[in-house]
Amino acid sequence: MSHASTGPLRLMTVHAHPDDESSKGAATTARYVDEGHEVLVVTCTGGEAGSILNPAMDRPEVLENMTAIRRTEMARAAEILGVRHQWLGFVDSGLPEGDPTPPLPEGCFALVPLVESTERLVKVVREFRPHVIVTYDENGGYPHPDHIRTHEVSVAAYEAAGDFLLGVAEPAVMATELRSRGEYVLDRAVTRAVNLNPSVRTRTDIRTGHAAAELIQLAEVAELLVVGSHGAGWFHRILLGSTTTQVTAHARCPVVVTRSEPNHGVAQVLVGVDGGAPAQAALEFGFATASREGVRLLALHAFSLPPVLGDNGLAFVHEPGAASRAAAAAVLDEALKPWRSKYPDVDVRRAIVRGPASQCLLDASLRSSLVVVGARGRGGFSGLLLGSVSQHVVALANCPVAVTHAANHSGQ
Repeated sequence: MSHASTGPLRLMTVHAHPDDESSKGAATTARYVDEGHEVLVVTCTGGEAGSILNPAMDRPEVLENMTAIRRTEMARAAEILGVRHQWLGFVDSGLPEGDPTPPLPEGCFALVPLVESTERLVKVVREFRPHVIVTYDENGGYPHPDHIRTHEVSVAAYEAAGDFLLGVAEPAVMATELRSRGEYVLDRAVTRAVNLNPSVRTRTDIRTGHAAAELIQLAEVAELLVVGSHGAGWFHRILLGSTTTQVTAHARCPVVVTRSEPNHGVAQVLVGVDGGAPAQAALEFGFATASREGVRLLALHAFSLPPVLGDNGLAFVHEPGAASRAAAAAVLDEALKPWRSKYPDVDVRRAIVRGPASQCLLDASLRSSLVVVGARGRGGFSGLLLGSVSQHVVALANCPVAVTHAANHSGQ
C-alpha cells in the first residue's frame, strides 16, 4: 500500500530513558518522518539515574543538573529526528548492581503499580491514535528494570486502550470491576480443576501488583509453579509473555510452562543433560516426575565437534568417531548414576546426539509429554535471563516445559 493512497500514518515509539530514542531505532523514526508520516516518541522516565559515558561530561556541574541536561538533550534529539516527543513522567529506577542485588529505590518507575503507569500511557495512545507502537521485547533489549517495565507498560496499554474503564472510570469503580473480573477468572479455574480431579484441594487469591513479582514471591514457599505460554502456534510461542519469562528466570521453585494446544507426545519425560549442576536439578525433577506418573524418562545429551582447518584453509568438521561418542556417553552415564539408584522403578532411555542442544531437545519434544531443562542460578544478570538453550526450549517446545534451577538442587 503506497503512502499516496493512505496518507500520513502515525508511529509511536515507547522508550525507557532519554537517549534511547537516539541509540535504538533512530534511523527508523527519521526515515518515516522523512516519508511524511507522524512519529511520536514517548519517554517513560527522566533518566535521572543515568551514567555518564563521555569523560568530557564527567563534571560536578553535570551531575548536579543531570535532569535538566537530559531534558535539553532530549529536546535536541527530537528536533534532529523531526519527531514529536512526550514525557510520561516517571522516575528512573537505575541499574542495580552487586551481589546480592540491592533493592530498587522507592517510587521508581519499575515499582510503580502497572495499572498506574499503564493508565498514563493509555491516555497518550488514545490522543495520538498510532497505527503502530514500537517498544522493547520482554527482556527489555537488555535487563534494565526500566526497559523491562517499558515493555510491560507498552503491551498493557496496547491491550487496554480500547477498554472504557481505564482512564474513564473512577479509581474505586475500576478497582471493583477489576476485582470482579479476577474473581470470575478464578471461579472458572477452580471449576476446571475440580472437574479434572474432584479430590483436589483449591485456594484462590487476588493480589494487587505486578504479576511476575507476586508470583515470584509466592514461589518462595511453593513446591511448583505453573504458568501458561503466550498462545497457540510457533509465532506466539516466540513472543512469550513477560510474566512467564521473568518467572522462569527468577522463581525459587521449578516452573512448568504449559501449552494451550493439545499435546500429542508419548508418555515420556525428556531431560536435557549437559553434565553441569543445572542438569542435576533437571534430572532430580525429571526422575521424580517419571516415577510419580509411571512413565519412562529419556535423558538426552547433545554434543558438537569444533571445526578443523584443512590444508586448503577451509574449516570443516570431522564426523564424530567412536572416541567422541564414548566421551559423550561417559558424561551422560555419570550424570544419571545417582538418579538410577534412587529411582530404580523408572525406565530410563539414553540419547546421545550430535548437534545444537536446543534443536535436539525441540526435535525430541515432538515425542514427549514433558521437557525438563536446567537454568543457571539466581541473582544479578545470571538470574535476569534464562540461558539461550532453556529460553529457546521454553519458547518453542511442542509440549509443556519444566525449568529448574541449580541453586535449588537438593542433592542426593
